[in-house]
Amino acid sequence: MREVKWYIKGCDICQRNKNHTKRPTGKLRPNIILEKLWTHISADFITKLPLAQDYDLILVVYNQFLKITHFVATTDTF
Repeated sequence: MREVKWYIKGCDICQRNKNHTKRPTGKLRPNIILEKLWTHISADFITKLPLAQDYDLILVVYNQFLKITHFVATTDTF
């Protein structure tokens, strides 16, 4: 068995005709360069928290340009 693997690794025809198991990757694209503040944000909620000062939910807002995260305490009825 070891001789078969050694032969396949050294055989030029075997290497050229080997089946590729992965799909070809796409073209590379450069990252988007952000130019203005607050044009690209993401928001998420952290829910089902125990009550603390009458708040039980946190709104998380992330500014991708400045890489700043804001946490806003609020209630579930929001």
